[in-house]
Amino acid sequence: MDSYNKDACVISKDLVFFIDECHTYSDNETICSSCSISDEFFKFYEQEMDNMLEKYAFNISQEPVKEKKKRGRKPLRPNDPIRKKTEIKDKYWLRAFRNFVKNHFSLIKKLITGDELIFWLQYISRSGKPGKDSGFLSYGKNYKSFLFREKSFHKIFKAWFMEFGCEELSKKYEFGSDLWFIYYDYALKEIASEGHNCEEIQEAFRRRLKPQEHCETVDCFFIN
Repeated sequence: MDSYNKDACVISKDLVFFIDECHTYSDNETICSSCSISDEFFKFYEQEMDNMLEKYAFNISQEPVKEKKKRGRKPLRPNDPIRKKTEIKDKYWLRAFRNFVKNHFSLIKKLITGDELIFWLQYISRSGKPGKDSGFLSYGKNYKSFLFREKSFHKIFKAWFMEFGCEELSKKYEFGSDLWFIYYDYALKEIASEGHNCEEIQEAFRRRLKPQEHCETVDCFFIN
């Protein structure tokens, strides 16, 4: 409205100027109670008013529209075409891995030390599963921090993921589909990125469990 008021002042000044310059008035034609103007002046003033208002409307239409800031956290992977929430992906992988550990804990115990055993016993207990009866309400930051502080978790998770992750994910999504690649790439980069030198554990899984089927080798599509 500030721009409009400024334009209106200019129009008022022009009106005063035109009245002073105009020498022919008609008592029968008035624009207000204090001044009278001729038809010629009225037409000229009306045209000037239209031009000024048109210019004002054009300037308003050219003003850039400010975009409202989006609320919430920025997505971790803005180029992810699926836009699944991070916690949904974490929940899927961490639940699948925990089920594996519970079902094959006798094998896991042979691959860890006595000190590491304390963590794994808590991990497979009720308190190690996010929920009402746990110290973790969700599969979010606090729960992942609890897991990632344990070095043996990185190794065992990566060994499991490299050996069984492909076929495990194929139970949920069609092998090679967009969602399959999104979930696989996320786990590889965000959960299984550590765990170096896990080959011995992976070989132990392979020898003991002897999976009958293996997924074919694929070139994974990575999202920036």
